[in-house]
Parts: sequence; structure tokens; C-alpha cells
Amino acid sequence: MNKMILIGNAGNAPEITTVKGDKKVAKFGLAVNEYSKNENGEKIQNTQWFDIVAWDKAAETLAKYLKKGDQVFIEGKLVIRRTEKDGVKYTNVDIVVKEFKLLSKFESNSSAENTTVASAPAKQTQKAPAQVEVPANADPDVDDLPF
Repeated sequence: MNKMILIGNAGNAPEITTVKGDKKVAKFGLAVNEYSKNENGEKIQNTQWFDIVAWDKAAETLAKYLKKGDQVFIEGKLVIRRTEKDGVKYTNVDIVVKEFKLLSKFESNSSAENTTVASAPAKQTQKAPAQVEVPANADPDVDDLPF
């Protein structure tokens, strides 16, 4: 089974491009922090960086709402790409998004209250008054969303 689950902060806003005519792809870096204590009891932070790739509606939604520093839950698969440029071989390790949930709050344009946008493969359901689940392949401009 190839499954990665990460919670971290976007190192940059997703950059979205169009490939093969009409397919959207968004890429961004994700910083995942781990904390431990050294022998003196001091807290130590270790940060791991991951290259995140999202396709189609997930790419569009992430590009629209995810900003640098925002916290996000990512579930996806590990993909290793090998390329060669000018005789030099490169290996890229990406996490391809299957599901995601935006965890950071942001100001809604239509009201002053904070809202959390989430994405999941399930149908739209209300989890809590300020949290809405949206399928990763859903249209981000749906009128029944509270923002």
C-alpha cells in the first residue's frame, strides 16, 4: 500500500499550471514539524519538507484557498520521478494528493466570521458550524458553500 498522511504548513502558495491542453496541476512545498527533547530537556524542532502535487479540481481549490503558512492535511501517495537534463540524472519525490483538508482559518469575503474549508471524497456534510467538507473533485464555485 502506498499511502502518505501529512499535516504541515504550506511553504509557498500553490503554483498552478495547465498541462496536456486542459489538465490543471498545482505544486507547493509542505513543511512538517516534529518535536522532541534533547538530553537536557530542551525542546528541539525538526522540519521535513515535502513536494506536493495536486491535479484538476483539487489543484484549482488548493490554488484558490491555500496561502503560504496555512496548515493543511494531505493524504496521498508517494511518487518517484526520474528525469535527465543536460546529462545529469535527477530524482524527484512527490506526494500526489488524493484528499486534503485546509486547517487554517481565513476571513470570509461575505462575513466577518472565520471559516475552515475542507476537502474530502465524501459527499458534502456539515461537521461543525464553521467547517464544511468539499469533495476534492467538486466545483469550488458552488453557490451553497458558506463563503
